[in-house]
Amino acid sequence: MSYQLIGIVDNIYQICRSKAADPLMEASRQGLTDMLWGFIECAKQTNKKDPLRFSWIHDFDYQTALSVALDNNHMEVAKLLLNYVSSPRDLTRQWFRNRKTLRPLLRDPKYDAFIFDMLEEAQRIDREPQTLNDDKRQERRIYLNKLDHGLLQLNNTILHLVSKFGDVGHVESIIEDQPSLIYSYNSEGETPAYVAAREGHVDVLRLIINKFKENNDSMESLFIRLKDKHNALHVAIQNHHIEVVFWLIKEVPQLANHINDFSESPLYLAAERRYYTIVKRILMKCREKLFMGPKGKTALHAAAISNSAECITHILNEKPDLLYAKDENGWTPLIYAIHHNSSLATRELLNVDHSVGYEIMTQGDISTTAIHIAASLGHFETMEVLINKCLGCSEFIDNKGRNILHVAVESNKTKVIEFIFQDESLTSLINQKDNSGNTPTHLLVASNFEMMEMVIDSRVDIHTLNDENRTPLDIASSDEKRETLIKGIAMDRNIHNEKSSLSPNSISIDWYQKELEAKVKNSEAYFKIVDNLVLVATLIATASFAAAFTVPGGFDSSNDSKQGTPFLLKKSAFQAFVVTNAIAFFCACSVLLGHVLLLIYRNRYNEADEKEQKYIDDRIVVLYFLTGIALVAMSIAFVTGLYVVLTPSHGLAIAICVMSFYIIGFSLMA
Repeated sequence: MSYQLIGIVDNIYQICRSKAADPLMEASRQGLTDMLWGFIECAKQTNKKDPLRFSWIHDFDYQTALSVALDNNHMEVAKLLLNYVSSPRDLTRQWFRNRKTLRPLLRDPKYDAFIFDMLEEAQRIDREPQTLNDDKRQERRIYLNKLDHGLLQLNNTILHLVSKFGDVGHVESIIEDQPSLIYSYNSEGETPAYVAAREGHVDVLRLIINKFKENNDSMESLFIRLKDKHNALHVAIQNHHIEVVFWLIKEVPQLANHINDFSESPLYLAAERRYYTIVKRILMKCREKLFMGPKGKTALHAAAISNSAECITHILNEKPDLLYAKDENGWTPLIYAIHHNSSLATRELLNVDHSVGYEIMTQGDISTTAIHIAASLGHFETMEVLINKCLGCSEFIDNKGRNILHVAVESNKTKVIEFIFQDESLTSLINQKDNSGNTPTHLLVASNFEMMEMVIDSRVDIHTLNDENRTPLDIASSDEKRETLIKGIAMDRNIHNEKSSLSPNSISIDWYQKELEAKVKNSEAYFKIVDNLVLVATLIATASFAAAFTVPGGFDSSNDSKQGTPFLLKKSAFQAFVVTNAIAFFCACSVLLGHVLLLIYRNRYNEADEKEQKYIDDRIVVLYFLTGIALVAMSIAFVTGLYVVLTPSHGLAIAICVMSFYIIGFSLMA
């Protein structure tokens, strides 16, 4: 370092000193890394014997430059200062002189082991007992009196409140003045020790424990909340207070052998949250510990659900028989891992014993396997692990004869379907039948044709009959979909075997395409007949409309009240003429209206599904029926009209009627 720079730094030092402020503190507070480095160099040159002593200069509140830098989040300054710490022992000594020094580091989990080890070493360092002078005692009494007059809730004692805030000085004062408060409970059944653990104040816990040790009391009960038997280790794990957790495991290891009212052990909570460092320490440091969880689950179930391979490894090393433990539903840890798509956990469990992957379990009336559950949930990653670890498990069927592809199709898990079709080793599943004779192709065509269209290839047999004698082609609801299946198979075959001769299946495909073309031609002829039917209905409607206004016998043209009425109105034959003529007209009009509505379906008759085609066919049958009625009614109207005008020649009229009805009756019978 140049003498010029030393002079500049020295000048800054004098300025800071004139303002009654420590320059080292000010540089740390403002994050002035370069200035701080200058102070360090000055210290090295001016204090050869102990150049690092400056690091522990502190103010009246025991704030050091390092603690100030950390409190103000100046991490570069903190790193610079930490580089000049002579040893971890010096660092831990300062921890107890100033408990805020390293607290920001606790927010980062990667420092957990370092902080705990530092505290372990620090406990071997003797601390000088601190005595409280009369002024300090008076100040604290005033503070506590204020708390006692309105700041306490839920029947908290003063010790509860200061334990919550981590006020070590006041905690120490209260314990000295009123040690009985250590045993007090608030309305939630919480002791001050429990509150301190919940808030992460290990210093408060240390004071309380030391008091317990002086009295030779049983510590365990004061760490348990009466309300739900939740203990301090439970809540410290839930809130991820690593320092408190490690300290409790060391000082009160028996807490790991307790469960709360929800049947949760501390080990279960740690595994549930993937805190493998806590799991490892409980297993290593606690001679007695419980693995229990709610509803018959264990810590291994929790680790499987959270997909923590590390937790699984530690737990099984300690208690391998948990691999086969079942909860109240009969589910093992492997089933939970599969149910939650925990592929890492699944792999770790199968590494220990792959035979658990072959276990058959019952769900309702279905006997199924782990790989069936994975397929039904769409967890293809877990399926892949099972297939690799448990050879042959992909061939399993349930009690309904369904393989994993059947289950995936019924559950509409498209990713699993794609996974199976893409894996050549699973080809045998594609055309395998269940107990109803259905292949996965039958089910896929019926439920998700778009998916079938994506995965179809030459391996799919579209001519396999089920127990209802229906093929996947028969199940396809329209000719367009059937043609799509045919083309999909043909295209895949051409890609893989362009030079091969025609196979029997390809011959059937050509036959089906010809049949499809014939059906199209038949449907066109079908609608041409309907067009002719409409033409007949049009003629009937025209004739009956004209006959209604040119009635036989004419109209009365007199000027009286009968003007415009038919002369033959009172004749029975004329009345029959009017009725049958009206029937013929309205039936013909109904045919015309039905044909207009039918035009909507005409152009897509071949693409319509089976239900829609039946609907169209039924409408056409109705049109045929109405046209027949219109023809018969028009014939009767013609005969009765002719009869009424031939009434003067009675014999001729009867002869015409008999002949006409004979011909109509013969036609209907034929």
